[in-house]
Order: sequence, then C-alpha cells, then structure tokens
Amino acid sequence: MNSRLSAFKVDGLVHRIGVFSIAVLIATYLEMFLEVAHEDRTHTPSGIFSGHGQPEHALRLVVLITLAFVTLYILNFHARRFLHALHAYRWWIGCLVIIIFTLLCISGSSLAFISNYIGSEPYKGTLFGMPRSIRSDEWAVFTPLAFSQAHSGYSRISSIPEAGSIDMTMIYAQPAWALATFFRPFLWGFMLFGSDRGLAFFWCARLVVLLLVSYEFGRWLTEDNRQLAAAYGILIGLAPIVQWWFAVNGTAEVLIFGQAAVLLFKRYLHTNSKLYIWLLAMAATYCLGGFSLVLYPPLQIPLAYVYGLLVIWLIVCRHRDVLLPKRSLLSMIAPITVTFVALIACILLIIYTSRQAILMESSTVYPGSRISHGQGLFQCLMDYTANLFMPLEEHQVIPNAPERAVFFTLFPIGLILSIWTLLKKRDGLIILLFICDLIFMIYGLFGFPDWLCRITLMGRTTTGRVKFALGFIDLILLFRSLSMLHNDVDDEELLVASKKDPVKTRLLRNVALAVVLAALLTGATILSPAYPLRKVYLIFLMSSLTIMLLAVFEWIYGRGYASRLFLSSILIVALAGFCVNPIQRGSQSIREGPFVEMALKEVSRIHNSEDGRAAVFITDDSIHGQALIANGIPTVNSVNIYPQLKRWHMIDPQHTSEWVYNRYAYVDIDFTNTGRPAFSLATPDKMIVSIPIKDLHKIGVTHVLTGRELTEFVDGHRLLRKIEAKNHLNLYEVEVN
Repeated sequence: MNSRLSAFKVDGLVHRIGVFSIAVLIATYLEMFLEVAHEDRTHTPSGIFSGHGQPEHALRLVVLITLAFVTLYILNFHARRFLHALHAYRWWIGCLVIIIFTLLCISGSSLAFISNYIGSEPYKGTLFGMPRSIRSDEWAVFTPLAFSQAHSGYSRISSIPEAGSIDMTMIYAQPAWALATFFRPFLWGFMLFGSDRGLAFFWCARLVVLLLVSYEFGRWLTEDNRQLAAAYGILIGLAPIVQWWFAVNGTAEVLIFGQAAVLLFKRYLHTNSKLYIWLLAMAATYCLGGFSLVLYPPLQIPLAYVYGLLVIWLIVCRHRDVLLPKRSLLSMIAPITVTFVALIACILLIIYTSRQAILMESSTVYPGSRISHGQGLFQCLMDYTANLFMPLEEHQVIPNAPERAVFFTLFPIGLILSIWTLLKKRDGLIILLFICDLIFMIYGLFGFPDWLCRITLMGRTTTGRVKFALGFIDLILLFRSLSMLHNDVDDEELLVASKKDPVKTRLLRNVALAVVLAALLTGATILSPAYPLRKVYLIFLMSSLTIMLLAVFEWIYGRGYASRLFLSSILIVALAGFCVNPIQRGSQSIREGPFVEMALKEVSRIHNSEDGRAAVFITDDSIHGQALIANGIPTVNSVNIYPQLKRWHMIDPQHTSEWVYNRYAYVDIDFTNTGRPAFSLATPDKMIVSIPIKDLHKIGVTHVLTGRELTEFVDGHRLLRKIEAKNHLNLYEVEVN
C-alpha cells in the first residue's frame, strides 16, 4: 500500500511539472508567432523573439503561460465529464463547428496575399496569422479556379480559365455539376452556398472530418485508448505536411477516404445485419471512389499500398477481433462486389467523359512524362523536428516549407518500439507495415531500377511524396506499438515491478533516457539542411522532445497518467500546425482593387454594347490572370493547368517551342514591338512568352491589362487603344483590323 501511495504521489508530481512545462512551451511558441505575424504586417521587428522586447511583451507572455497552464491543468485533472461528453457528441460537435464557420465565411486560405499583386487592401479579412506567399498553389491557383466556376454556372467545361475550353473536373479538381464531383463532397459547398461560404466549407469541413476520422482510426489502432487516439488524430490532422499542402493535391482527402474505407471495411467484415452489410459496402466503396478521384498519383500510389496491406490484414486476421458472424460466402462477397462494379462503371464513365483532358495532361512534358527513381530521402529523415519552427521563419527554409514538410513522427522511435513489440508479441499489422516501411525507405534512400519503378508504379510518385506515406506508416507503428506494449503490463505485474524497481529509480532512468534521446534527435536536427535553427529553437525542441519521450517511456512502464501527458505535449505540435495557415474571413482581397475594377468596368461596357465581341484579356503575369478569372473574366495567361496547343501553334506554326509550352505552367507575358514570338522556360512550371503586339489577335486577345506603358504601340502602329489608367495600371483594347 505504501509503495502504491508513494508511486501515486510521484506520478502526480511529475504529471503536474510536465503540464506546467508544456504550458510554458505553448505560451512561448504562441508569443513568438504573434511577434512574427506583427512584423509581417508592419515590417517592423518588435518583441522578445527579435531582441526588441518591451514590458508589454513580457506581460503578454506571463498571461499566455497562465492561461495555458490553467487550461491544461483543468483538462488533465478536472475535466473527465467534459472530455467524456466531447467524445460522446464528437460528430455532432464537428457538424456544429462546420456550420458556424461556414456561415461566418471562415477559412484558412492565404487569398489575402494576392493583394500584393492587384493593389487591394493588404490583410483584408485576415483575422489571425499571416497569408503565406509559398502557398501559391492554393491562393493563386486552386481558389481563383474555384471562384471562376461560379461565373460559368459550375459547368464541367469552362471557357474562363485560359480563355479556352477547360475540363474543370480533372487536374485541379473543381466544383462542377458532373459525376466526378459526386465523389468530392467537400466541393459541394461551392455549388450550394456560393464562393465565400463554399471556400469556408471546403476548409473547415475537411479539417474537422479529417480529425474525427483519424481519431476513430486511432481508436482502432490503440484498442480504444482515447488519449492515444486523440494524440494520433492531432498528429495526422494538424501535421505540417498536411497543413502546408492542405488545399491542394488531396492531402486531406487521401487520409479521410483511405482511413474511413479501412474502418468501414472492418465493420463490414464483422456485421450480420443484411441491410447494414449493404450500407457499409456502399459507404466503403464510396470512400474508395473518393480516394481514387483525388487524381494525384504521387500521393495515391504509395498510400494505396499501405491501405491495401491494412485491408489484407483485416481479411486474414479478422477472427482475432470478435467472433465471426454466421454468414455464407455469397452473402459476404456479393454486396462489396456489386458496389465495386458500380464504382468501376462510374470511374470508367468519368474517364471517358474527360478522356481528352486526360490524354492532353498525360502527353505533356511536365508532369505527364515525369518518371522518378527515388533517392534523396536521407536529408529529410529528421525534418519533422525542424517543422515545428517553419511557421515562424518560412522564408528561411530550403528549398521551401511545403517541400520540407513531413509528419511529426518521433522517428526512429516508432521503428524501435515496433521491433521491441515484435520481440514480445507477434502482430501481423506491425509486420506488414514494417516491411512496407523498409521498402519505401529503400526507394527513398537508394532508389529503384527503371523496370521496378514501372512495374510497381513507383515511378509515378517522387521521394518528396513518398515521405507522406512513410510518415503515415511511422505514426501507425508508433501508436500500435505503444498500445501493445502498455497492454502487456497488468496491475499485478505493475505492483511486483514497483517493489523490485523503486519509483525514484524508474523515474530517473526514464528521465535520463528521454534526455539522452532528445539530445540525439536535437543534434540530428542541427545537421538537417532545412535551415539553421536559432538557439531558442534548440532549447525549445530539446524541452519538448524530453517531455514527449518521458511520457512514452512512462506509458510503456504502465503509468496511466502518461497518456494524458503525451497528449498534452502533442498540443505543441498541434499549435505549430495550426499556425501554418491564417484564419481568413471572406474573399474581398480578390474582388476589390483598381486592377479588378477596371477590368470589370470594361467587361460590363462590352456586354452592353452591340459589337458582339466577347472580352478576352491578357496580362503581364499569371497571378493577374488568376485574379481576372476569379471574377469571371476569360484570360489567356491564367495558369495553364493543361496546355492550349492550338493557340500556341498559331504563333508557333512550326511547333519549334512545343517542349516549352506543352506543360502545366504559370504564364508570364513580355509584350514586344518587333521580332517573332518566343517561348522560354523559367522553371519547370513557369514559362515566359514574348509576343509582338501585332500577333495578339492571332490568339484571340481583345484587351491588355498591364503595369507597363505601351505608348509606342498606341501612337506608332495603332495596334492598341488606351481605355483607362489607374494606379500605375493601364488598360488597352486590341484594335481590330
């Protein structure tokens, strides 16, 4: 009894010290982020982080520490009923959050950054954080394309982007009244609620559902340990690699639909209700369709292997979970077969309908003909630790933050624990995923020969995307191992162990081990080429890792408080993920400003005139073009999601530069007076077109909106007619010969 009481007191003291330390770390991180966000807005460094601290900054830090500690203390020691209710009503609470954020038009878009290009008010609608310039795939491509669909009536084929017929359901999947959108439920908000609320629904619904599905998946992995499941859900939903790529490439969808399909299939194998069997078969097949129609093979291919192994394990080992229901082989196979055949028919119909767009994209120089052979993973293995600080110094990351983003996995702790688990207990799931992890590691570290890349389809992915699957596997191994190692310790064994191994000895051993491993992981981080870390970062990282690892070792030893301490420490990672994207209300940044106002005024004039011409704009760069299409104005050099070969052939009849423009590309325009059209490649996804004004009519252009003064083309050759000038912007109409 005395040993138990002593252990209880020591555990309680360690738990409270850990909670206070985590509160200090969370408050410190939040203070640093607030100072960085303030500097981004004002361009004036101020605060403790920049060495310009004032008393108000110290006071704010004290207030943040107090609030964080009180909140964490209540959640750890006095919120059992609240947490139970949170679990019981989690799906209803999630729905309520989605409704509120959708009605308020709250999203995580960095759309406000476009004001730097089109002259609208900076930070318009940004409530917290800062718009990320590096998130251009979101604010400069995906979101303007989605907004343009409102002006086409959400048609499958739109003439607004690229001022040509574009299939909007392929490449960058956009909201459209098409069969493909049936499998993309997070796009439905655009068509049902309009652009602003549709954007809010797209962001908040995906995040909420991802967190909830990951929590359910974590419950299965950890045999319904809610603290560990919540930690797993947070590490998935708020992972740096998920948040830096959140709106594009289907990073949320491949996790939502994949994990949900596995869970639904597990239910399918263990139910005996005929109606329920068919409903589960349809739901699982629908999720498979949602996963398939992400249409981003670099992510889908490696994750398909992971989910496939999970399904195989469920089929082979299903008898270990519950007693098998009495079902005939036909009743087991028929529902999933029928629904799967229906899904294949739908996908084939979608492919047939969009066959031209698919053929066009697959025949491009980039990315259609890209084949990867792996390698280059070694320098990224420890990036997860540096990921904590990328929201604070995004511009220092080499080559950029999204490409260096990974899951926070505590690598290689998960692999070590999985080996330890296998030595004590054979688990088929760990064995399968461990082998898969090793294969992906070989691909990433040493590469595959060409023939193997083609047979396995790994040539259609890249090392940068395989990181996604590797991190996902590492998290599964970590939490599966934690669950199984802890479950090996019962109360009697714990009492015997306490007598043989005094509490102080155990605690000192675990603390020493945590400190040593944290120091090693921090040292490995210093060697990472992501970017040089400040001393304050290293201290922060060392402290965070020590607490996490101590919680892990204490949990393995059987201490119940350790799961709550581990979950609390994961909130540090959650905060770093949360700070990646801003909290944005509305989309006024892309709808207002002189650039857009001039263009809309001219389009309205042409619409009310009787000359019958449709306005087709061209601009200096593709970001301007994206702002125009977001407001429904057809623009030649908006981002070419797939090439308009017929258009470029008009000014390149010999097709000599087709290798340049036959690609996905941002398109910048250089207006010239003499010479011939020329195409040059700036980066693999950006080209510059030098085009004489006299050739604009060949590609169907009616208006030029530019920051340049094209006086020589107006007064000399009379090829342009100046319509308006405002804020260093000039609008010209192309004269019709």
